[in-house]
Amino acid sequence: MSMNKTGTSGLIDRSMWARTTPSCWKEQVSTVPRGNREVAHARISSGLAVSNRSLISASSASDKIAGAGATDMSATRNMPATGSQTTTLRVVGLMSGTSMDGIDAALVEVARFRGRISCQLLGARTFPFPRSLVRRLREAASGAELAPRALAELSAATADRFSLAAIRLMESHGPADLIASHGQTVAHHPGRRTVTVQIGEPAIIAERTGRTTVADFRLADTAAGGEGAPLVPVAHYHLFADPARTRAIVNVGGIANATLLPAGEDLGGTIASDTGPGNILIDECVALLTGGRRRCDRGGRMAASGKVDERLVEMVLGARFFRRRLPASTGREDFGEPLATELVRTGMRLGLDGPAIVASATAAAARSIARGCRRLAGDRAIDELYLCGGGAYNDTLREMLAAEMPGVRVASTADLGVEPAFLEAQAFALLGWLTVHGLPGNLPGVTGASGPRVLGKIVPGSNFAGVRLRTPGKARRA
Repeated sequence: MSMNKTGTSGLIDRSMWARTTPSCWKEQVSTVPRGNREVAHARISSGLAVSNRSLISASSASDKIAGAGATDMSATRNMPATGSQTTTLRVVGLMSGTSMDGIDAALVEVARFRGRISCQLLGARTFPFPRSLVRRLREAASGAELAPRALAELSAATADRFSLAAIRLMESHGPADLIASHGQTVAHHPGRRTVTVQIGEPAIIAERTGRTTVADFRLADTAAGGEGAPLVPVAHYHLFADPARTRAIVNVGGIANATLLPAGEDLGGTIASDTGPGNILIDECVALLTGGRRRCDRGGRMAASGKVDERLVEMVLGARFFRRRLPASTGREDFGEPLATELVRTGMRLGLDGPAIVASATAAAARSIARGCRRLAGDRAIDELYLCGGGAYNDTLREMLAAEMPGVRVASTADLGVEPAFLEAQAFALLGWLTVHGLPGNLPGVTGASGPRVLGKIVPGSNFAGVRLRTPGKARRA
């Protein structure tokens, strides 16, 4: 598909999008009102601070979002990140997970003052993928052989959707200085040399939006010997660490991951890992049982009407991932459609109905999350567990998890002032902020990397102002 540009800003011709955007692409989650999502500040370890020159040009005040009429981009946002001065950027975080159901886009104001980080969510929307793109992404993620041209075309088509999501969000909530895109994972194979592939070409995003774009966050970590996941624990620490209570933050996307935040400890004390399936087996079972008419168990209502069968639960918990030491990462390769198909076939052979199969998949997710949290905590007592991601809206999953963890308060990150549906998008906005300030975004004790690394690749947009590098004699790892 050819893209017509308008003016010199690198933005797309919106009339083309009007012709090609499906009517179902509507806002799915309520927009978060500006100013009411102030999040707790947290200290950055002073050892991470490095000299900085903003990568974002103050002249971006003259940039426009095509058709939006938004021109107010304060030139005072990009002050040096030294001493007691603030450095504030408005960042669009873009995230699509293993569920492959669409793009979560969040506009976040990220700032640092006296060695502290804060994030304020200014607005967020979910943009569903068209079914044709979902089909192509699932085929790629299933291990189907793709010729280089086919993979490049799929990456470009995915980037077009990410670009439009960013543009639509900026039209609604004002311009951004930076875009941070996770992309869409189509392969993740942990091992001695982890292979991980995220598509959604960032050069296309930078060209379409005119905004400098950070992407491919995982590769710097894998190059240093890590698994490239999970990366959101850094954001979990800055948003949720508490001096008196030990908290577990559990993101239940397609895959579930847990971050343990021991009471009163700094960033170095954060522990995290993938824990196993989140929504992925539930969604796949629902799709198989309904012939594709339904793609998820909304609110956990189907599971609530079924009876858990322990034989199916044990089938899931027998997966090879659960024999690995934590921290570890996993993906669709371990808990995707093949395992869901086996669950459904076994359940039917045992005479179980659909709700019982979905209830069993939900129970397996809850039990694996609980076990993972306990393994991470060791001798520590967990005081509170907060859910985010799509699984935070599954009442049955939450009730099962609470039953697995007696004495632990199980709630949603909404109770802490952070929308659970958009936490990962916010996390990658924060990671993008760290990247352009030359600060590490990984936790080596979590990913297995040989040390802290500045993550991501920076693709210049029309507001790019250049990079200042250290001289070789003064170079050091971040």
